[in-house]
Amino acid sequence: MPKHRRSFLAAAGVTLGSLAGCLRLGGDETTTTTTQPPGGTTTTQPPGETTTSTTTTQPKHPGKWPQFQNDAGRTGYSPSTVGESANRAWRTSIDGTVERSPVVGEDAVYVTASGTVYSLDRATGKQRWQAGGATGPPVVHGSQVLFSSGAAIEVVDAASGKRQRRISLPARAVTGPVVAGSDLYVGCTDERVHAYTLDGKHQWQTVPLNTSQFEPLAVGDKRVFVASNLGLYAHDRAGGFRDWSATRNSVTDAPTVADGSVFFPTSGEFVARYSVDGKEQWRTPVSGLPRGSVAVGGGSVYAVAGNASLYRLNASGGGVVWRSRVPTATDSSPALADNAVAVNDSGSVHTFVTEQGGTLWSADVTGVDDTSCAIVDGTVFAGGTGVVAAFAPE
Repeated sequence: MPKHRRSFLAAAGVTLGSLAGCLRLGGDETTTTTTQPPGGTTTTQPPGETTTSTTTTQPKHPGKWPQFQNDAGRTGYSPSTVGESANRAWRTSIDGTVERSPVVGEDAVYVTASGTVYSLDRATGKQRWQAGGATGPPVVHGSQVLFSSGAAIEVVDAASGKRQRRISLPARAVTGPVVAGSDLYVGCTDERVHAYTLDGKHQWQTVPLNTSQFEPLAVGDKRVFVASNLGLYAHDRAGGFRDWSATRNSVTDAPTVADGSVFFPTSGEFVARYSVDGKEQWRTPVSGLPRGSVAVGGGSVYAVAGNASLYRLNASGGGVVWRSRVPTATDSSPALADNAVAVNDSGSVHTFVTEQGGTLWSADVTGVDDTSCAIVDGTVFAGGTGVVAAFAPE
């Protein structure tokens, strides 16, 4: 099991209190204001290591990457163009290891690391606030940030980190929330998936799924897709009843909903495509266990395999278009832009040209590991152990 998932599942099994993780700032900064977890107090903390940054100009209507793999369908696609060179805009030190990936709002980047949600200025990387007690990655929804916290979903103000509401769950969350429209969905240790409105009204729960080893949920127009060690399950979005299942193999990461289909990596060393109503469309073998979710866009599917390879597959038929070598094996889910696809491995961020698979650029960043990237307006955001970094077009 990938290490970023091991740490998340371990966190789901305990009740976390307020964690005083701190962002280490330096230079001419003397203190940083820190918003504690909901119900806590605001304090200041002394500086430590430096945040290095070059202020970047934000577009008039900035794009977003509000949750893991960008959207509720987990497509991992951003309609933007990555710069042709590794121009690092900023690098910020944090405590702990980033869960899953950074998420990006209009003016801030959010990560969960070792039980603490950090809000960083999108242009400079400087800390805005932090909140403790998190047991999963954050989601940005308008002016709110949501994250799992034991047997609850915390909803905090995106600008200040102050609690707006707490949605109690019947059991501890094992997935972070996924937000689709005005609803959120979460998998819990009671072996069920639960649906809530964003104001906290419980709408439905599935029947027990005989496992709580869930990957992040994916949501389509009519169905919620649940990937687990037992396979893939499709549940009606309106009422939660099971529509269909595919249980030939376990599913190794979150499914992806796009183009009227659901794509998913399996333990049988295949990437599969099913129609959203449950008909298998293709199943393509890859060399080694598929790692991370797939990204889908522009008629192609991008997948990382356990033999340190990145594949581009034809979305309609599943044929291999190209296969490129990643320097070291990684569990990173691909992040896709129009011209490039980005993955992390141990100590580096790599971008590959979508057309033919050649390397666009690679950048060494101490601490970056096999968490996943986010791409917004051509900027690649990456996280790892003790670090979050941004690479912007020049």
